[in-house]
Amino acid sequence: MTVPVKFSATSSASAATSLTVSLGGTPSVGDLVVVFMGCDNQIVTHQPGYNTATQWAQLVSLQCPNSGTACNTLSAWHHTWTASDSGSTVTFTFSPAPTLGLGDKDVSTVNAIAVAVVLTGPAAYIEATIQAPPMLQPTVPVAGLKKAAELTLVGGYQTRAGSLSNSDSGATQQGYIFQNLSLPGQALTVYSKPTTPVKYSPTLTADAASDLVAIAVSISSSPNIYVAPVIQEADQDIGTSRLMYRYRPLKGYTVLNNGGTFTATRYNTTDQLAAATQVFTNDSPIVSADRTNIINSGVGGEFRATA
Repeated sequence: MTVPVKFSATSSASAATSLTVSLGGTPSVGDLVVVFMGCDNQIVTHQPGYNTATQWAQLVSLQCPNSGTACNTLSAWHHTWTASDSGSTVTFTFSPAPTLGLGDKDVSTVNAIAVAVVLTGPAAYIEATIQAPPMLQPTVPVAGLKKAAELTLVGGYQTRAGSLSNSDSGATQQGYIFQNLSLPGQALTVYSKPTTPVKYSPTLTADAASDLVAIAVSISSSPNIYVAPVIQEADQDIGTSRLMYRYRPLKGYTVLNNGGTFTATRYNTTDQLAAATQVFTNDSPIVSADRTNIINSGVGGEFRATA
């Protein structure tokens, strides 16, 4: 069995504080959306639903190691479409970090590009890896994935406008985008490949030496883990030194099913937990019926697969 690509689309914004990402169509409840995003600086990216129980989840993120003062960054995000979602676009916002006078770089806007891929559900990620060379060069071998997958998405981001090729001739370009938004430029391409083997590791090659970074996300049609929602909060216990001013640890919700009514809760009593039909915390094993009930409730959280 393979996971079909339903839609893919590209989006971009210059000198922006937000990016409206086109999905290429309106997903159905249960579809998986994966967004690859390149930014030309270190601005803070806030995903749809930021800091609520229904926020999207980040898979991986890495600053391009050779982009110098530009500090270009590639990230990947995922979200399972629920009954509470609607439309064919989603919005990511960019928030300048507070000016703390600590010698760090404060930026107010960003040039950003994104490729969105919508996968027909049920679908969830198995693994996500990110790879970048230690020096400026035109090729990047994608880090080998440990498990076979029904589909693998590979995104390549380079800090110049140019073409990209994949050593796997069976991979298909999805919603590729090449755009000179600002010097030294940005280019983002996403490939999809069904039925990938253990240690799948294609090589991406740019048409010239480039600060090239690659993300691989493997997909399964058998989600069996529910990841309960989280938010970011300040924590007085970690101290108030300057090093910790921007640090926000993740805090988890507990999702309760009370006779078919799902709620994301915090600080439950033992009586509340004991009275619930089901209790989901952290990474909880689930069956197909659980997943259906959770996404129809729109309570939040995400899904993953172990094979």
